Amino acid sequence: MENTPVLLEERDSGVVQTPHHTEGPPLENSSEPLTSTPRNHKFLQLDSNDLITVQVDQVLFRVSADIFRLCSAVNENSAHPLTLSGITAPRLSSFLTMAATKTVRANLALSLDDLISTLHAATQLKCDEIRKYTINSINKQVASLEAVPLIQLGLRYQVYSWAREGFTRLIERDAPLSSEEGTSLGMELVLAIYRNRETFKLARSQGDHKFNTGELIKKEPSLRNPKFEKLEDIEFPASANTFPASEDPLHYRSDLINLLVDDTVWTVSMATLGFTPYFVGRTEESEMSGAGGWPTVDISGEVERAELEAYLTLVNARRFRHSSGETLGFSFQEWVSALRLATVFGHSDARRFAISFLGRQLMDHDPFDVIDAAKTCNVDQWLEPQYVRIAKRGSFPSEQEGRRLGVTSLLALCKLREQSAYNSGKTAGTLHAMQAPCATCNGESGPSKKEKKKKADQELVPPVHPHFPALKWEIPKMLRENSHVTRGVGYR
Repeated sequence: MENTPVLLEERDSGVVQTPHHTEGPPLENSSEPLTSTPRNHKFLQLDSNDLITVQVDQVLFRVSADIFRLCSAVNENSAHPLTLSGITAPRLSSFLTMAATKTVRANLALSLDDLISTLHAATQLKCDEIRKYTINSINKQVASLEAVPLIQLGLRYQVYSWAREGFTRLIERDAPLSSEEGTSLGMELVLAIYRNRETFKLARSQGDHKFNTGELIKKEPSLRNPKFEKLEDIEFPASANTFPASEDPLHYRSDLINLLVDDTVWTVSMATLGFTPYFVGRTEESEMSGAGGWPTVDISGEVERAELEAYLTLVNARRFRHSSGETLGFSFQEWVSALRLATVFGHSDARRFAISFLGRQLMDHDPFDVIDAAKTCNVDQWLEPQYVRIAKRGSFPSEQEGRRLGVTSLLALCKLREQSAYNSGKTAGTLHAMQAPCATCNGESGPSKKEKKKKADQELVPPVHPHFPALKWEIPKMLRENSHVTRGVGYR
């Protein structure tokens, strides 16, 4: 049987392979409901047969159908292409921006208005994951809102903590409510707030500065259980006969490419790959073929399949679900694979994210593994601390470890250990300790109590063997002086 390339999709249960030549109409032309192929994706990854076209007002959106599979309001309804009413195009655009933002990108700098638009759309679409993430993002800006707008925001989007915070501010502040504030809140809330203001002011006048406003609010029914608003439901009218020509500039997906490694194809967007020159140039030279008629870039022989899987998993992770690297569940080698390809492909955001994440846990891994990764991925700042770890440890590098370092780096490391040992012994006032056998080796006398105390005071980790004097902190300085032989040599 002829070997047919397969198309990979990331699933919770792993990588699922489907024939690359799968026939059938694309999802956007199907009359099949979204719920017909239920999937619990760990990452939202585009493929050529998984796009959906949505019309809102006179604007077209073309995005991954997975985004709408997160929305129960859409799953409960019928086929697509979708025509939505009851929601505005700007709000849907803000929602899609939040849904598509990658974990590797710097913190998303959405304005408060954009976040509120996202929350509005997420609430209407019943997308709980993005709604919760957006609420947490707005929480960071709550302090900048006045009390009444904060109450209105909480009541409109059913976030009681915001309404309660606004009630507390109005009860505790010195200034009375203005006529505009009273009109905005309504008679019931104004009366409830003023009843509690009187109680609060009386307690303060009697010197009780620890009076608990929260307990007052709990006892006031109108403040404890305020009347929340209900947003307009989204409707799904029959699709228009002809779509308008206006396409959303941010969310009309038309930048997919196929990545071919050996007999496997991944279909991803250029935006996910960072629009790096590595792919832009190759895309311009490639033919429009393969899955979905998108250009195919053959990178077989340049990367391994497992490496590409790790890299695509990283760059496809969405911030609303994976705000940090811990939830990705990568092994150290998978992180190194993703970092190497981010370096080769020139994806600066992914490289910066991986370096930052790994940099916080390097001391948990074998120093020789870290040195290999630093040289492979061209991260020079990782080298010096690992050479220091090896130089300070009690055991001498083994033959296998020496091969991993290479002759040049091994000689430089031996020089450091030798010089540091000499300086340590000289500072102690004798070189005898360097040659003196220890009691555990052949029964002869070991270091004196004074020498043991000195080693303990130096707080070296791991402890140095008794017959090898404690190494001094001049090792980093010597490393810098020998950086021309211990530095990484770039990609390999």
